[in-house]
Amino acid sequence: MSMCVFFRTDDLMEKSVRLALRLEDNEHFKCYFPEYKNMNTYSSTGVLIHGDSFSFTLSEMYTIPWYWRVIIETDYFGVWTPKKFVVINLVCGFTMDDWNNAGGTGAKIIYGRCGFFATMVQKYLQEQADAGTPVVDSDGKYMQLDSDYAVDYSRYE
Repeated sequence: MSMCVFFRTDDLMEKSVRLALRLEDNEHFKCYFPEYKNMNTYSSTGVLIHGDSFSFTLSEMYTIPWYWRVIIETDYFGVWTPKKFVVINLVCGFTMDDWNNAGGTGAKIIYGRCGFFATMVQKYLQEQADAGTPVVDSDGKYMQLDSDYAVDYSRYE
């Protein structure tokens, strides 16, 4: 049995990594369909698919959730960045399902709770700054939320 381990790096938020594998026959394994058509009848014309080739693409690229873009960006979390998104999810315990269901009945993320969540994140960022480990955003600047939830980085400027 072979194993492949991928290590998480910060640049996976901006790019993806692709691993391509090709199966080869050996004493323990036979690849019976190295090529097949993407149609149910082999005599038809169609694209050949390589049954002995597989690829995996890994990334941590995020896209801005609609609820952030439309509802809460200007009032609570500020301009969306992938790194800020990760920090907010970590601090608040959000998942992608929470963002996909945001604003719906029974959802964890609703407009009325966003002030509470922004305060949680602001407190976390301020604690990090006060401890000498300020959080830097994707653009290399200190992470900030909306101005109502600003973090004091004055000791670093």
